[in-house]
This record gives sequence, C-alpha cells and structure tokens, in this order.
Amino acid sequence: MARHSSREKISSRQMLWLSAGLLILSVLLLVASARFDEESAWHSLLHEPGFALLVALATWWGFELWRRIEDEREWAHRIEVIQKNVFLGVLGKDIPPPVLNEANRLILCADFVREEMDVVWTLYDHEVVDASGTAESCVLISARMEYVARNISAKETDYPLFVVLPNPRQDHFKPGCEISSIGYVDKDRRLNDLTGNVAQAYAVAREHRGKLYPKVMADYVPLQPGEAIRVFATYKMVKKLEDCEFQQTMMPTTSLKVTVVDRTSDSKRTVYARAIHSREMEPDPTADPRTYVFALTGSALPHQGIMIAWDSNGGKEAAPAGRAALFAAANAAAETALIIVEPGPAEVGADEARAESEPLPG
Repeated sequence: MARHSSREKISSRQMLWLSAGLLILSVLLLVASARFDEESAWHSLLHEPGFALLVALATWWGFELWRRIEDEREWAHRIEVIQKNVFLGVLGKDIPPPVLNEANRLILCADFVREEMDVVWTLYDHEVVDASGTAESCVLISARMEYVARNISAKETDYPLFVVLPNPRQDHFKPGCEISSIGYVDKDRRLNDLTGNVAQAYAVAREHRGKLYPKVMADYVPLQPGEAIRVFATYKMVKKLEDCEFQQTMMPTTSLKVTVVDRTSDSKRTVYARAIHSREMEPDPTADPRTYVFALTGSALPHQGIMIAWDSNGGKEAAPAGRAALFAAANAAAETALIIVEPGPAEVGADEARAESEPLPG
C-alpha cells in the first residue's frame, strides 16, 4: 500500500510539472506571435499552436477536476456501503440502522475515554432551615472524584471539561451544594486549577428551577492523539436522610468505582447500590463496616453507572419493599434526567444535550 501511494504521489507531481511546462510554452508562443504582423506566416505558425495548447490544457484540467470529484463520490459511496454491511459480512448480523446509529454516536465516534474513574462519597450529619424557619436533618455528601481522560482520536481534539451536579428541588438544600475544586494535571505534571469561575457559575446555575442537572463549562483542553490528563474535582451535595443518587458516565469508561464512607451519627443507616449495567455488581468487602465499595465489573458505556441509595432500618439488610421504593425513585430521577438528553433540534449540540444528565464533572 505504501509503494502504491508513493507512485501516485510521484505521478501527480510529474503531471503538475508537465502542466506548468506546457502552460509556460503556450504563453511564450502567444507572446512571440504578437511580435509579428497578423498576416505573416510566423504569426500563424506561433499563435495557432500556442492557442490550441492553452485550450487543450483548460479542457484537460476541467476533465481532471471532474474525474476527481467523481472518484471522491464513488469512494464515499463505497465507504457507506461497507459501514452498512460490515456487521452483516463479519458477524452475520443484520443490525437495524437506528441501533447502529446510536452505537456510532455513543461509542464509535467517541474522541475520548475515561480511565481509572474513582469516586469517594463521605456522608456527614447536616441540618438546614427551610423558609418557615423549621430545621430539617439531612445528609451532606462530601465527594471527591478523579479520572484520566484520554484522546483516542487520530487528531488533536479539545476535551470539554465541564461540571454537572444535581440541582435540589428544595430551595433550602441549594446553599449546601457547591463546587469546592476542579482542575486537571497535564502531561508535564502541571496543576491547572479551574475552580474560581466554575464554582461561581454553578452557584448561579443552581438557582435555575428548570435545570435538574445544570452544566457549567470549565475549560476546553487540547489533547494530542493518545495524550491524557488527570481530572480531579471535589463537590458537596445535600440529600435527604433516606435518598438516592445516580453516578453515571457520559462517555466510554474503562473502570468505575464508588466508595461510600458513612460518618453520620446514625449507626442504623444502610447503604446499597445497583449497577445500571449489563453485569451484576456486588459490594467489595472492607474492614470498616460503615465503608462501602461498589465497582462495575468491566467497562461502562455512556449513560451507564451505579445507582446508590441509603436508608435507616435498624442496621439490618434493607427490606425489599424499602429498597424497591428507593430504587424506584432513583430510576424515576434517572429517567427524568435521560429525557433531557434525547436528540433535540439540529442547532442544539449533542454533547451539550447529553451533558445535562451527568451528575459529575465531564
């Protein structure tokens, strides 16, 4: 293939020089003919070949341009046919186009993957006061997250680093939700802190009642093919004493682990999780009975993740009815969020639409 490509390049270069030489020759002939009287034999001898050569060059260039356009169309058609039939030819599966389009949009066209995604939630006692002055006990989640973002495309691409966190429906919960820090470490081990503007922008965005998961853009980080950065973020969320949250990813992720550390005074609280994934998940054993480690088995695709819920039931295994109720509420919240990411009008960017449902930095 390399030798064939080299011959094509040499042939194109030779044709370019030949065209330039013939063009110069035709111009010289026409200029020379102008020095003689139009009735003289020398004028006809020089002008006619020069003009004919110029017409021939113009015709040739037009034909060559048309041929290249047709070749590009033919190759584009062949590539489209191959894309449509590659699964049928290789796997013997006639996959419907809508399914292929969705797989192409979420996976095959992805420019980045996440690696080593590690999330730690620490639960603390918390109290808020509502508009009537009534104090309400709740849970404060202090979260830390790290992951590696890698460019898997063949060209330099800007990684969109953004923050998407839950926006509490209860107004008195909002002040406790904040971005504490966000940034990344580049390939030269330089720390890039992006906290300032992002924290303020999120504080403004969370006041918007129509946004369940407001998105705040932190930066666009240019990455060369294969280059990676380590992204970090710390943030806080205020939740009810019995509540749930969905930790999901919006891009292909090689590994996802969520650790929940219960530091509240409620020793009866139980934390459990469900994998929104094709494989089942079991909590990893820990020495601390109030530390829970949940990790997906295998990689995660966009919109997959871990649903985490907690309740208080005397320190025993969560009752099926209570667990089902909490997970039903969690599933409803996730479905509500996913409605936002349905493809919108053409002028709405797909990345921006998808990001609305991700409760974590991008």
